[in-house]
Amino acid sequence: MFTAAPHILALIGSGTLIAFATFMLVGLAVGHWLGGPEAEDRTALAFSSASRHPGIAIAMAHANFPQQTLAMAAVLLYLLINTAVSLLYHVWTKRCRAAVVSAEVPLIRIAATPDEEAPELAHTRGSLRRGVARGIATLLTNNGMSRL
Repeated sequence: MFTAAPHILALIGSGTLIAFATFMLVGLAVGHWLGGPEAEDRTALAFSSASRHPGIAIAMAHANFPQQTLAMAAVLLYLLINTAVSLLYHVWTKRCRAAVVSAEVPLIRIAATPDEEAPELAHTRGSLRRGVARGIATLLTNNGMSRL
């Protein structure tokens, strides 16, 4: 990598960075969009669609353009940009998942002692959830199981 550093620096000013970063972002976005409803599936497909195999890229470049000296440098530069953009995407998805997990609210609170009245319901959505939660709380309270 150190021997390719001058060639990598020669590629930086020619718009190669922008092209590689755009290619990576498009791959991540398409994989994320097609990944389905599960966050883990979206992340895995995004990484898979944005990744390329550097060994095959180097072999193809040397087979088709043996006199080109920038082929190895271009692949190494792409790997560096791939790592940086993928790291940013990973941090973003972790923050999104953490925000979703912290927003979840428990459905019911069961009475701590038998002296307390019927358990209070936490914020729930829809009358069906409230009805089921009340039914479960009543069963647990009436059967002496309210000390859970």
